[in-house]
Amino acid sequence: MLPSWLYDHERQMVRTGPRAVAMTGLAAVARANVLRRRRWTGWKRRFPELRVHLGCGGKYVQGWINLDLNPVRRVDVWLDITGPLPFDDGEVSVVASFHVFEHLDPSETRQTLRECWRVLRPGGVLRIGVPSLELAIEAYMNDDWQRFTCLRPMAASRGGKLNETLLYYGQHKQAFDAGYLTEVLTDAGFREVKLVEGWESAVVARKELEQMQDPELVPQSLFVEARK
Repeated sequence: MLPSWLYDHERQMVRTGPRAVAMTGLAAVARANVLRRRRWTGWKRRFPELRVHLGCGGKYVQGWINLDLNPVRRVDVWLDITGPLPFDDGEVSVVASFHVFEHLDPSETRQTLRECWRVLRPGGVLRIGVPSLELAIEAYMNDDWQRFTCLRPMAASRGGKLNETLLYYGQHKQAFDAGYLTEVLTDAGFREVKLVEGWESAVVARKELEQMQDPELVPQSLFVEARK
């Protein structure tokens, strides 16, 4: 059993401090892997179309290039998604992520979105799903947390539940409503941002969405598709 200073057994997650230290070290090592991937491009040949699953976590999707920093996950490329991506300008058709950008701070978000814009071809699409700030505020106002039961909020008060929902015990660095998400995407260069339903997409098949997205988290999430 992992020691309690490292692992929160009640919430079943690595504590924020040790996690941050580990991720910083992993990110530094992963940069070297990205440089190697950018210099040797033969690995891309096994993908008939370059579609990128950004921050895949435990959701590996066949036929996509699955990127993540966690060394114990199954990935196609191990890297820090806030750094340079191992693709040439305009060679990727689709980038998709689910519950990733809330873990980045605002500067990391803007850097990552600019990289997504760079690697996408003209007309390419970035699909993003994040926890919805609007739905969390609605749950707070009505004291109705049915959408969020999978997060196991432990606080008794509405304010405590809202903090747990938005910050997720220190793992989330920011929260998005439709306006803020549209703003950062537009600032990154995307010319068209469309709100979509959780199981709706112009570029990702339903069976692929089912592999990427946690069905318990979809009802509490905000989804957009942004076109370059």
